[in-house]
Amino acid sequence: RIGGYLCYRWNFKKSTTSPEIRFDLGVDLLQFSFGQDLGLVAGVSYLSFKPALRARFPLGTDRVALGVGLAGMAVVSLGQMTDAYHYGNGNAGGVELALEVDIRVYWRLHLKVGATTTWMFLSFSQLGQQGLDYEYVADAARDGYYGGYVLAAIHY
Repeated sequence: RIGGYLCYRWNFKKSTTSPEIRFDLGVDLLQFSFGQDLGLVAGVSYLSFKPALRARFPLGTDRVALGVGLAGMAVVSLGQMTDAYHYGNGNAGGVELALEVDIRVYWRLHLKVGATTTWMFLSFSQLGQQGLDYEYVADAARDGYYGGYVLAAIHY
């Protein structure tokens, strides 16, 4: 998974212990494929635009904060899943929820530990080759992911 974003940050007050709201606009690529023994199963490559709303709440000090986030995902490409061999044309959208603990270790150096869950909701035209095979008929799917991360970050 790889991505990037631009953000606008708004603090409620000028204090370092004030809550903060962020508005992000990003691009995200989530990709994986299956082993050769599952050759009939389509690989996944979700390319999406990702607007997000995030909040950060310092926990009584400027050194530790709790973050929460909600993002929508407008998927513009589904990868192999929507080629002519698999399920044909398709559309998808998704949501992502995040929870994060941000610890300022020293000066501008932060340690961030977080967890996310991402859910994609897909629909297919069934015009692909596998759509004609009864065993593989699908007109919709839900795809979910759970993840975690540990990051070292420099705030500037």
